[in-house]
Amino acid sequence: MKKCMIEYGLGKIMALWICVLGVLICASSCDSDRVPADGIGKLRLSLSADTTSLNKGINNSTKAAVSDEFEKFLTTADYKIRIVQQSDTVQSYDRFDEMPSEIELKEGAYTLIASKGDNLPSAFENPYFEGSTDFTVKADMSTPIDVTCTLGNARITVDYTEDFKEAYSDYTVLLSSAFTSGSLEIKKDEMRPAYVQVAKEGSELGIAIRLKKVTEDKEKTYKIPTPLSIERRQNIRLIFKTDGEALDGIGLEIILDDEMTNVTLNEGIPDFMWKPFEKPTLSPDDFTNGESFTIKVGKFEKSPTVGFAMPAGIASLCVKQWREDKENEEITYDLATDEGVTAALGKNFKWSVNGKANTNVKGERKTGQLFLKDAINSLEAPIEEDQTYTYHYEFSGVDATGKAHATNVLGVTVVVQPAGQPIITFDGFPETTIIEGDDMSKEIEAKFEAEGIIDETKTTLTINDGVGDKVYNILTDGTILYNDWGISVESDNNATATLKFPKVFSSRLEAPTEGEKTFTYKLDLADKKGRSFPTLTKTLTVKAPVFELTPSANGGDAFACRAFLRAKVSDGTHPDNLKFQWRKVGSGSWNNCKNHTYQTDEICDTLKNLTSGGQQYEIRAIYREKEKRVTEPIVITTENVVELEDGSFENWHSKKVYSDKTAWVGIDIYQWWPFLEGGQSWWATRNALTNSQNSGTTCYYTSYSGTVPTDNGYSGKAAEISSLGFGEGSTYSQTTGGWTAKKRAAGMLFIGSHSAIAGGESETFDYGHVFTVRPTGFKFYYKFKSMNSESFKAYIVVENRDQNSVTELGRGELVRNQDQSSFVEAKVDVKYLNTSLKATHMYIVFISSTASVPALDVVKGSVGEFSGNADSRFVGNVLTVDEVELIYE
Repeated sequence: MKKCMIEYGLGKIMALWICVLGVLICASSCDSDRVPADGIGKLRLSLSADTTSLNKGINNSTKAAVSDEFEKFLTTADYKIRIVQQSDTVQSYDRFDEMPSEIELKEGAYTLIASKGDNLPSAFENPYFEGSTDFTVKADMSTPIDVTCTLGNARITVDYTEDFKEAYSDYTVLLSSAFTSGSLEIKKDEMRPAYVQVAKEGSELGIAIRLKKVTEDKEKTYKIPTPLSIERRQNIRLIFKTDGEALDGIGLEIILDDEMTNVTLNEGIPDFMWKPFEKPTLSPDDFTNGESFTIKVGKFEKSPTVGFAMPAGIASLCVKQWREDKENEEITYDLATDEGVTAALGKNFKWSVNGKANTNVKGERKTGQLFLKDAINSLEAPIEEDQTYTYHYEFSGVDATGKAHATNVLGVTVVVQPAGQPIITFDGFPETTIIEGDDMSKEIEAKFEAEGIIDETKTTLTINDGVGDKVYNILTDGTILYNDWGISVESDNNATATLKFPKVFSSRLEAPTEGEKTFTYKLDLADKKGRSFPTLTKTLTVKAPVFELTPSANGGDAFACRAFLRAKVSDGTHPDNLKFQWRKVGSGSWNNCKNHTYQTDEICDTLKNLTSGGQQYEIRAIYREKEKRVTEPIVITTENVVELEDGSFENWHSKKVYSDKTAWVGIDIYQWWPFLEGGQSWWATRNALTNSQNSGTTCYYTSYSGTVPTDNGYSGKAAEISSLGFGEGSTYSQTTGGWTAKKRAAGMLFIGSHSAIAGGESETFDYGHVFTVRPTGFKFYYKFKSMNSESFKAYIVVENRDQNSVTELGRGELVRNQDQSSFVEAKVDVKYLNTSLKATHMYIVFISSTASVPALDVVKGSVGEFSGNADSRFVGNVLTVDEVELIYE
């Protein structure tokens, strides 16, 4: 190490001390401003790590090596922590897990830096993770901060294409930056990733490569002219190649995360490919060298192709053409020049090389194809019957080695026969009439053929839309024709063209507001020999769709929270194209309904989630969502929501209907009603039947009410509905166990009223209650004990009653026979078959058994031990019901 001696005079030394003193005073002043002496706060840190790269990520399942490489950085326990204020480190911890959960700091502004690894200028296998954040501590307050650590340098790998490896025996990539004193060398067999230091705002990376040719001993270094801008957290892949864009240089693909950039070293490397090249060659396909074809223009079906292989790249690729009787008009098209490309395309030559079609081939390598069919089909033909035209083609090329390596020469002759009359083939449209917006049933084509070459100025399609003519030149106005009408033009040569009418073409045609419009299509074809085909005229009539809303006369379509919508379509209009729209009265925007269904002659929809209680809505039908195809809106008004009366069954009363106080019997029988005494209820039972008794008669086994309250409901009280045996003459012997129920009846609870004749000989039901709103169903909670697998049933009926008739509007039912020991919820939906009428009545029915003669068992009473206990009960199915509610949506 060298040592330097520096001498200062006295004046200089004094000046130096003054400067030092000034710095110390300034620093003291800064410290005083920075940290108030009387304020202490606390810091809480939450630390995490993210191993993904800047864009889509380098720590994913498809790149396991990278994932393993970064795995240890997901563990944050050993991250170093530094707390910095300006340039001073205030606190530091070698490990995050040794840092207290809360630390005290003086009031002020700080920066926290968490890191793991060594931030070296450049090194292999050296990822460095870092995260930082600025924060402020305030006196007597706790400050929480979250820090996420990510890759703090850039990761770089190098690959080489197979062509590159064949061309060079040795190669080394050189990386440099502002942080490095020299270059990091990545040798040819180096597989480890390199990591380079990157400034927070980004850095520039210098890239160079040192090469040695396969056949030489000398190395040469080439440098990319422009440094690569890189960022922290980037995954960079360098791929060196010899093919592609760079004919006279080295090709380099740079993949930054998932985005590729191509860079070319235009250093001018003479004799770039350092291995012997095969001679450039042309090869015929679907023809033989020197072969002669005799053709009709536009009808040549073979596909002759000239293949070319030029591993050293293309310097020129030429097509020479002349007609036998006009040798002085010989033409050469060089596809390696822009002029030659334009001229060859004008003659309908087509070619492909390296995935590129019909572009300048200069510098392209490897193989390609030159297609001749369309050019041959575009040749001029004579019109005299005894005359032919003979055309000659020669194909040749020179590669780009700089040594004028020429290809072999291929030739072909084409004898063109006299041109026939031009012809248009078009049968017209599959339908002569369609509805506006409909597609045709199939795609159709109109074909133009002119062996005498199409005269583009006189070959036209004229469309009349009922207002005026629009004329399109087939060969020059294809794009305009497609944009205007959706009709496309295909033409591979100058002798044929095809108009394509896709099925959707017709959907762009518009009819008048009512009625129909006829579109006329005139096709004209002429060739360059002055001959033409008679004008071909076809028509297509477009009719306006016909549809209408079919609301009910009395507004029955509107329920409380939903509305049923109906419309009719006619005259071939497809219902798929019709929708309903709605909005609140007074609102500006229309909304689409989404529940299309179909009936025999109507399209239907259900509008849900409406506001009940007289809210008004506008409804309309729209065809293909075109504002000009809508019906006049109608206004509907929603019904009020009406809650069910006493669906919780909390109110009951009973009366003694029989008493026998004999010494050996002793029994009181009560009849129950599902409402308070003196009150009224919607609900009724069948208890009057099972409790009925002949006046003054003493009898055993007088039965109980089939529907009674129970305190063990889903919430509070509930209704227990049982199938019973009853009636005078019922017997039971405790001694023998034999028993007979005189009569049997299922228990019932329903909306309506009921009466029975004493003795249970007959009964009368009056179902229903006045109800002017239509629910969509009801729900309830139930328990059930089945006898002999019998079922219970719950159902609802909504009716419209007038003085002369009863119309059932809708019905829904539930039938089940499985035992259910605890309460469960059940729902019953109403299916409305008539939505045109309003409701006037509704009823719900629960019946404990659907059997015509319910099965029974005996529940013995507790009074006495004699045969014939009067309080013995015959009981079958037991259904317990609670919390019955109507559903409106």
